Amino acid sequence: MDILRMLLWQFSTPILWANLLAWPVSALLLRRWLEGFPEHINLGLLTFVAAGVLTLVIASSPSLHTRSSSRAPGQWRRCAMSSAFIAS
Repeated sequence: MDILRMLLWQFSTPILWANLLAWPVSALLLRRWLEGFPEHINLGLLTFVAAGVLTLVIASSPSLHTRSSSRAPGQWRRCAMSSAFIAS
């Protein structure tokens, strides 16, 4: 479990920093771009938080998949073409 926690932290730290840097820049650019349209929408904080959560979910999915596949029942056998083990 400690390995999974470390792996998730290593994936999420750069994503959190990138979001903190990208949110103000993207908000400014989007507001300037939307000013050219006759009808406007409000860019709320929820839009940026949802984008950040989505990137965290996408980035952490390999780690969570690794956890679920490590607990999957099944036998391991040696692959004939390589020295790797595969689940059967």
